[in-house]
Amino acid sequence: MKKIILTALILGFIAATGYSQLRFGIRGGVNWHYVKADDILLENNTLRLTIPTKANLGYHVGIISQIRLFNVFVQPELLFTSNKNEVLLKDEQSSSTEGFAEQWVYRMDLPVMLGVMIKSFKVEAGPVGTAILGSKTELVDISNYEQKFKSLTFGYQAGVGLDFPNISLDLKYEGKFSKFGDKLTFMNQTFDFDQRSSQLIFSIGLFF
Repeated sequence: MKKIILTALILGFIAATGYSQLRFGIRGGVNWHYVKADDILLENNTLRLTIPTKANLGYHVGIISQIRLFNVFVQPELLFTSNKNEVLLKDEQSSSTEGFAEQWVYRMDLPVMLGVMIKSFKVEAGPVGTAILGSKTELVDISNYEQKFKSLTFGYQAGVGLDFPNISLDLKYEGKFSKFGDKLTFMNQTFDFDQRSSQLIFSIGLFF
């Protein structure tokens, strides 16, 4: 009986391997990035630093692989992502805007998607790990502004798409399980800074 079961498992594995597909490619696209962050009061509560919650356009580019078995697939990706958001300084006494600047965050994303194919249509979801590579801000020379990020965060992605023999289209939502902002220094004051992000991602992949 054991030999029969073992033989059946081996034959099943060989059959599954014969029907599986492994392919590699490149991927790129745009992302609409949202940031939710705490406001910070400065100079005896007369100045407020705010990051508006609105969509900002960024981009991503990288490599993609896909392992498909029948109508189920696993899709690891490695993507360089650039996100942008705005920073506002407001005078609490006059409610006027004292300053406006843009800042960019550069990151490496590793999503691993698990999905199901229905002909060319697919539904997918999975975890994503994010490593912050660096940042740039127009406030860097103003009042010793410095923002520190968590070096590694985790989140999730979920979405839908279309897969053709050599082209893949994906529309996904990404959320985070934890904050990626850590500390913020401004006007010689240091604050804990709870900054969380989400994004809507549109990608085009080209398989070889």
